[in-house]
Amino acid sequence: MSISQQRPFLLSQLLVAHHATNSTGHELVLGGIHGCYGMMLEIFARASFDKELCRLFSVGDLVDRDPQSLEVLRPLCEPCFFPSSR
Repeated sequence: MSISQQRPFLLSQLLVAHHATNSTGHELVLGGIHGCYGMMLEIFARASFDKELCRLFSVGDLVDRDPQSLEVLRPLCEPCFFPSSR
């Protein structure tokens, strides 16, 4: 018996998205920032993140703790943030 037959609820909760290959830049997976905007900018710089060429994915824990949580959320409004509508 397969896992889908044994535990069908697992498949209904599975959240996997597949994206086409990014042939112009690279991907940056970001998480655990907790509102630290300066740290996020440093990560972008070290990764040579170019919002025109690269894609940004978030795995959570972007806000709280630091007072700059709003600034941390701004890149999520950019077209480089995935999943996006493009």
